[in-house]
Amino acid sequence: MKKLLLSLAMVLGFVAVNAATVTIDPAAWSGKWTGDGNGFTATVEGYTLTLDKAGSGQDLVVPNDYSIRVYQGATLTITAPSGVAMKEITFTVDQNSKLAAADQVTYSAGWTLTGTPSTTQGSTFGAASEGLGSFMMTAGKQARIAKIVISDEEGGSTVDPVDPDPVDPDPVDPDPVTPGVEGEITVETPFTQFTNFAGGDNTVGGYTFVFDKTTGTTAPQVYNEYLRLYAKNTITISGVKVSKVVFTFAEDNVYRYTTFTPSTGAYTAAQAAGDTELTWTGDATSVTFTVGDKAVYGEDGDTKAGQIRIAKITVYGEAGETPVDPDPVDPDPVDPDPVDPADGVVLANPFANLTVPGVSNVSGYTVDIEKLSNGTTNPTVNTKGELRLYSNNTFTVSGTKVTKVVFTFTADNKYRYTEFTPSTGAWTKAQAAGDTELTWTGDATTVTFTVGEKATMGDDGADKAGQIRIEKITIYGEPGEGGDVTPTPQGDKYIKTTTLTSGSYVFVCEGLLATPAAESNTYGRMTLVDATMDGADVVTVEKNAFTLDVADGKVTIKDSYGRYYGMDNEHLTSFQFYTELNEGCYYTYEFVGETIKLYNELNPACIVSQTKGTNGTWYTNLAPADAPEEFNLPVLYKKADPSAIFEVIANEDAPVVYYNLQGVQVENPSNGVFIRRQGNKTTKVLVK
Repeated sequence: MKKLLLSLAMVLGFVAVNAATVTIDPAAWSGKWTGDGNGFTATVEGYTLTLDKAGSGQDLVVPNDYSIRVYQGATLTITAPSGVAMKEITFTVDQNSKLAAADQVTYSAGWTLTGTPSTTQGSTFGAASEGLGSFMMTAGKQARIAKIVISDEEGGSTVDPVDPDPVDPDPVDPDPVTPGVEGEITVETPFTQFTNFAGGDNTVGGYTFVFDKTTGTTAPQVYNEYLRLYAKNTITISGVKVSKVVFTFAEDNVYRYTTFTPSTGAYTAAQAAGDTELTWTGDATSVTFTVGDKAVYGEDGDTKAGQIRIAKITVYGEAGETPVDPDPVDPDPVDPDPVDPADGVVLANPFANLTVPGVSNVSGYTVDIEKLSNGTTNPTVNTKGELRLYSNNTFTVSGTKVTKVVFTFTADNKYRYTEFTPSTGAWTKAQAAGDTELTWTGDATTVTFTVGEKATMGDDGADKAGQIRIEKITIYGEPGEGGDVTPTPQGDKYIKTTTLTSGSYVFVCEGLLATPAAESNTYGRMTLVDATMDGADVVTVEKNAFTLDVADGKVTIKDSYGRYYGMDNEHLTSFQFYTELNEGCYYTYEFVGETIKLYNELNPACIVSQTKGTNGTWYTNLAPADAPEEFNLPVLYKKADPSAIFEVIANEDAPVVYYNLQGVQVENPSNGVFIRRQGNKTTKVLVK
C-alpha cells in the first residue's frame, strides 16, 4: 500500500502525507546533539533542531535529560523532513523557564503564537501556520523546553488519497481460529489495557502480558499512544495455550528497529529492515520476546540503542491460566534456615521501598540516605526512577553483617561521575571513568559511601559538581540488628531557648534546620535540612551550629568555617561572608513568642528569616529579607551542657556492649561518647 501511494504521488505530482504527530523529548534527542557553546544541532525523528547562540551573550549548553535551554537572544530552529509541512508545534515548559509573556518570544514569518508562555513547569504554548517546512523561535527571556510536539494537521491530513485497488485488511482465513474456542484478542493503540510496566501482570481477554525492563536502562512504556519496548526489555505473553502472536509496528519503528527474539517457537519470516509486521507461531503456555541492544535493523544505525515500537498486538491460542499440575514436584522446598547470606537484597528503579532522603528498613537491612551539612542538594529519586546522590550525600547500609554491596549505575552516570568513598572495606577494582558497576566487599555491621565534591571522573569535567546516578543496588550479608544499634540521633543536643547569651546555637524554622552555606561561597544563604529531633530537642553535629556572641545588646553570627554572616548596602536578600567583623556583621534582637527577630544594624529593615519572595516561591534557605515580604521567623536552640544530656557512668566492667557513633562495636571504650546497649535497652552515655 505504501509503495502504491508513493507511485501515485509521483505520477500526479503531489506528496501524499497522512496526518502525523511527532513527539521530540529528552528520550528522543539524547546523544544526538553535536556542536559547542555557539550552537548545537540534532536530527530527531527526521526533524532537524538547531540551537543558535545568535544575539545571546551567554554560551549555550548542550540539551540535557530535562530540557533544551534557549537563552535570551538565542534561537531555536526546527526544519521538517523534505515534503513535510508543519502546521502546529506545541512546547511543554520545564522548571526554571523565564519566558512568561507573549511579547517575550518572536517567531519566523508565517507562524503565529498559540497559548501564552508561562514559567509553570508542565505548561504549554505553541505556534501555528498554514503549513511550512521550517520554524524559528527567538527567545526574549530564557525558555526551557521539556518537550516538542509537531503536527502536520489541523483537523485532518493535508492529503487523504484513495487506494484504487485496496487490499482487504481482513481477508477470509481459510483455516480460521474460532473465537471462544481457541481465543483471539487484539490490544492496540493507545494500549489503555496495559497499566503495569514493572514486572506485574496485565490481563487482557484472559491472556497475561508482563513487561520487564530487566537489565535495560529504560522501562517499557506507552509513548505517544504507541507501546515502546527499549533495549533489553521483555514482553511475556501467557495463557492456557499461545499458538500465534502478530505484532504490527508503528510507522516510526523503522528508526530504532532491532532484534526481537522469542524464547520458543519462531517467526514465519526472518526479521529484516523495514518490517511493518512480525508473526510468531509456536505451541506454548508462555513466550517471552526480548528486545535487542542496538538498532541493527534501524535507519538510525547500530550505534543507537534498539527499540520496538508497536501499534497493535494480536494473540491467538487459548486464554486462561496455565493448568495446575495435580501432582506437582515442589521446586522450592521450605528452607529450614531461610536466611541465606548469599542471597542479595535488591533495591532498584523506581526505588519505591526507600525513603529518600531518610531511613528505610529493607528486608532487615537499614538504609540511610542523607545530605551532609556541607552538601547543597538533597538526594532524590528523579522522574525516571533513578536514585541520584549529589555532592556530599551519603548512602549507609547496616545489618547484622554486610559483606558485599553492588551498585549498578545509569547510562548517564558518566556525565558527573565522581569518587564514591566507603567508610570501611574496599571496592573490588579501583574506580575509573566509564564505570557501569561497582562492587564493594568487607565485613562490617555498617558501611557508609560518601559522594565526592567534583565530577573528577565525569564527561562534564571536574569543574562540575559530582553525582552518583544509580539504577540498582544489591546488598549481601546477614540482615538484622547489627546496624540498628544507633537509634539515638547522633551529635550534640540543642535545647529551645528564649534568652540569648554567647554560645553555640542552631536555627530551626518549621521543622527545618539552617546549616552553613558551602565553604567555598563568599556570599549566599543558609541551607535548610530536616531537623533531627530527640523529643523536644534538636540533635545535630557541631559543624551545623553557629556561634552567637552577645555584647552591649548586639549579636554576631559566625559559622563552623569561621565566617561572619553579615550584609552590605547592595544585597538585601543574601548574606555576605566576612573573616573580619565590620558594621554589617552586627544585629540587634528581640524574641517574639518562641521565635527570634535579628535586625541587621547596617540595614535595620532586614531580618534573618525564611522568606517568601515576590516571585511567589519559597527560598530553601534562611536569609535577610525586605520587611514587606512574607517571612517565617526561626526558633533558637542552644547547645546543652553535656552533663545535662548524658548519663555519666564509670567503666567498671559493667555487663554491657559499647558501640561508637558509627555503630562499630568497641571492646574497651576510652573517654568519650558511646552507645551503651544492655538487652533491648540502648542509651547514649559519656564514658570517663
